Amino acid sequence: DNTWDSAGIDTIVSVSKDNGDTWNYTFANFLGDYGNRQDKSATCFIDPSLATDGTTVYMIADLFPSGFAINTCLYIPKKGKVGFDEQNRLLLRDDSEVKTLFGSLTYGLACYNAEYNYYLDYTDDTHSAYGIFCRDNGEMVEGYEVDLYFNITYTDKDGNAQTSNLFYHTSPYQVFPTNYLYMTSSTNGLNWSAPTLINAKNEDEGVFLVGPARGTVDKNSGRVIFTAYSHTFGTEEKSYLIWTDGNSWHRSDTATPDSWSSEASPIVFDDGTVRMFYRDGGEVVRYTDFVFDNEVNNYVRVEGATEVETSALKTAGCELCAILSNNTVDGKNIVYVSTPVTKDRKNGKIYRFQVESDGTMTLLETIDVNEGLYSYSCITELADGRIAVIYEEDWGKLEYKVLP
Repeated sequence: DNTWDSAGIDTIVSVSKDNGDTWNYTFANFLGDYGNRQDKSATCFIDPSLATDGTTVYMIADLFPSGFAINTCLYIPKKGKVGFDEQNRLLLRDDSEVKTLFGSLTYGLACYNAEYNYYLDYTDDTHSAYGIFCRDNGEMVEGYEVDLYFNITYTDKDGNAQTSNLFYHTSPYQVFPTNYLYMTSSTNGLNWSAPTLINAKNEDEGVFLVGPARGTVDKNSGRVIFTAYSHTFGTEEKSYLIWTDGNSWHRSDTATPDSWSSEASPIVFDDGTVRMFYRDGGEVVRYTDFVFDNEVNNYVRVEGATEVETSALKTAGCELCAILSNNTVDGKNIVYVSTPVTKDRKNGKIYRFQVESDGTMTLLETIDVNEGLYSYSCITELADGRIAVIYEEDWGKLEYKVLP
């Protein structure tokens, strides 16, 4: 009952083994507060993104705690903290630290001003449950146990067994009120691992959000690559690569030093160059190239090749999705980009580009998908070379098509 960006959204993953004729689904990310209905007081998962190395599927989504999000919510996160300490431990506060009633106008500010004198050390994934520790002396707080999904069990003052979640405002210990990058993985799409929280936000950013749809995997280096963007409420939006080599997470230079950008889609060429296409204020598809710099152990923008314009029209301010084809034409790479082209997010197109020897792209074909609503979309290439697309054809309704 909700098509906005908060207020109780969870994540469903659907799997088809017959090219989309039939589907099976599971709730991959689920927090059941507020009865599975729209409520501004609820938690929410938004904007999932998928990447695969051919064996494992990785999924990142944004997770907001109770009542917080960037719209249609009770409270908006503020810059100044990131939710983790210097050892990458999840910061927590005792619920008694905030005296203000949840739902009141000042609750959000009170949460930001709390001390967060406790932490959850969940960085060792060999455990099946974790304790809560005091930052002042490092001692464990007795009587509380947290599982791998941040569910907390305890006994209340009346001797009754209770269960909550660290992201609920009803929990006796609660996370800092910002967004969290919540990563899980699967080998079949229906059974998902316990989550990992990615600590990539900077203190001077309001939120640091996933670029929805899909990431990519560099088959040569093994790096898993997604995009994310900073959003600081009227002051700045910038896109970045976030990536891991299996040990830790990193974020690149911004893709657009000279303009704003947000939700983005990455592809990786055989030579390791990552090309990022992004949502911005322009009316043509634009991209930025990154190369890996071993000296800084990170991706940096290709000098002189930032914010490159193509001739392909798009609407300003809407998500798009890009893929690199498994096939070539005369030895040249083919790239597909999916986007609406009108300001009301209608008239869906998939552009087919040829990558020339100097890295520039020539538009070979414009594929018309529909004339109606074509809001957010995601594309992939099937084994036979056809293009599969899923898109929002109406508010709350998805359409799946396979194109020649």
